Amino acid sequence: MTHDYKKQGRLNRAAGKRFELKVKADLESKGWIVFRNSNDVEQIDTKNGQHIQFKQAKTKWNPFTRTPMTIQSGFPDFVCIRWKE
Repeated sequence: MTHDYKKQGRLNRAAGKRFELKVKADLESKGWIVFRNSNDVEQIDTKNGQHIQFKQAKTKWNPFTRTPMTIQSGFPDFVCIRWKE
């Protein structure tokens, strides 16, 4: 029995996208402003405490076809903002 990894990957990506949209819609219905962050988030320890730094995400390239392999990181990095009243 052979396993079709192409089909599995396609289904996994579709399921991930559905999950991402469902979570975003749920947060927006609860009053959050949600947008996707295309930067990498790093936590840095300093003498004043811990800080969060946004860093430009690097694109992974296929050296043979000279095209980008992944444009998004795969993990839905959302930035959520809620107004405090």
